[in-house]
Amino acid sequence: MPYLDPPHSLTTSPASKWRASGAMTLVVVAICVLVGIGLLGRILTRPALHVRGDMDYIALAIGGICLITGLLQGSVWLYHWAVARSIRHAPAAWMRDYHWPRAGINDGAALALLKNCAGMLVNGIWLAPFHWLAYNTPEARLAFLPLGILDIIWLVLLFFVLRQASRFFRFGAGRLIYGAVPYLLGERLEAVFVGSQVLAGTKAEAELRQVREKWETRRSFNRNETMLYTTKHYSDTRPLTISPSGRATLAFDLPPEGPSTYLGGAPQDILYWEVVVRVNRPGLDYEGIFLVPVYGAADGPLAA
Repeated sequence: MPYLDPPHSLTTSPASKWRASGAMTLVVVAICVLVGIGLLGRILTRPALHVRGDMDYIALAIGGICLITGLLQGSVWLYHWAVARSIRHAPAAWMRDYHWPRAGINDGAALALLKNCAGMLVNGIWLAPFHWLAYNTPEARLAFLPLGILDIIWLVLLFFVLRQASRFFRFGAGRLIYGAVPYLLGERLEAVFVGSQVLAGTKAEAELRQVREKWETRRSFNRNETMLYTTKHYSDTRPLTISPSGRATLAFDLPPEGPSTYLGGAPQDILYWEVVVRVNRPGLDYEGIFLVPVYGAADGPLAA
């Protein structure tokens, strides 16, 4: 049971993400909105004769950032809530688990790049007023040290975002077209990978794996730590031939016995199947991870 990178289901499944982090997200949204409204209201409602100082403009900037952050995060939460609500009374069990797109699924490269760029921008905007305050206020010069550490962290993150951007503009967004929705255990999983033409003629492989995510409490440095562990319980790897058009057909024989995909519950025990397409190239490699709907016969299309 090898351990994998950070989990994918909580970033892929709107239903599970809403159930897992709904309450905490609402708390963060409420705090951001209230702080934003409070700071903006305090500054903007002052008498007309009041001369705004530097701290007023900093408060305006922080209030605006808090308000925008809260509204954006609230909009994302509402989207996940709407998706989870729309599939709640679906006729089949697999339909209630996740909003599966019948035409297939993207590797999420574009959305991940957009989120990371937005995160870098927000963090930069957050740091800007504190830099301005430290530069213009003698009493705050000592803040340059912690701000410098944060700047180094921001630059390291910027490097990874630029590397992610170069990979995206090189390979684009990959897509996996499902041959069936859902796939049933014991049957054959057939799908078509659609990628960039630059992937043609290179060494490639496709891996089908079953992944489990579970919160576990373990003893570390004389204290208990609770962390989310992602483990791989099944794996099947096949070589992949990518055509000049960037397409490749892949097929796996699903094991007759095994756990069904389960994304709709609490994150204490989440199960899912995914196909990983890897292409080794000089310089940047391509890796696309695609969630696939694998269920048992009891969860199939006719299950209530």
